[in-house]
Amino acid sequence: MLINENLDIQKFEPFTRTSPASKCLTNVIYFIARNIQFIRIVDTANSNNVISNTLTFEEKSSISGFCFKMLYEMRADKKIL
Repeated sequence: MLINENLDIQKFEPFTRTSPASKCLTNVIYFIARNIQFIRIVDTANSNNVISNTLTFEEKSSISGFCFKMLYEMRADKKIL
């Protein structure tokens, strides 16, 4: 019962930049921004399906730019995350 009460209380706490979830999300976005052009993404249901091969270099560059812009805006606007 105590665990359920603790989870109920936590779901009403504000989501801040210093929360573990926020830090993990920021790290994932940063990893994608830095590595999307070089990483290999494989479909877990079908290992013959390499998802990263379906994107062009320009599309990967666009995703990278989008992620870097998102990180910049998160730092600039204290209200986001």
